[in-house]
Amino acid sequence: MASETPSVEWDLDKLGDYARKLVRRVKMAPRRVAKDVFRMGQALVIVRDRLKAEGEYGRWCATNKIPKTTAHHAVKLFEFYGTEDKLRGKTIAVAKRECGLIKSKATSLPAFVQADAPKPIIRLDAAVKAIIDAGEDIANRDDFRQLVAELVKLADLNAVETPKHKGRKARVG
Repeated sequence: MASETPSVEWDLDKLGDYARKLVRRVKMAPRRVAKDVFRMGQALVIVRDRLKAEGEYGRWCATNKIPKTTAHHAVKLFEFYGTEDKLRGKTIAVAKRECGLIKSKATSLPAFVQADAPKPIIRLDAAVKAIIDAGEDIANRDDFRQLVAELVKLADLNAVETPKHKGRKARVG
């Protein structure tokens, strides 16, 4: 049922079953979360619009064990994006950041690497910034691991020589 798209033809029980199943999926599968939250929001907007005149939406969510914040985030995500295609490839953190549900990270992180640092260090710095900006888990990225391996080789496991201090090696760690 969770692969279906909510419809205005569905009764409130079917919409409740649908939203409850998506609440469980959201908590268990973080990689497909944005799409599930979007669909949950779609179902909840239908419910909200049906029950708005009666003021029953909040009670309906409580009866169906859908937390207020979860419902609010799902509805906001659905209303912000409008179509699932706009979410393609986004993590839930990125989607929530884009629609204003969580604070945006600074667009430019402080520079810890000098411009004259060795190229692998500059590449690592750029990769780390890109991964952080995307809201991804840095430890699971192959490109990050490869850059760290390059740095270990470059650092000769104990020291790094920078152009600014040619001939002298600075201790790392």
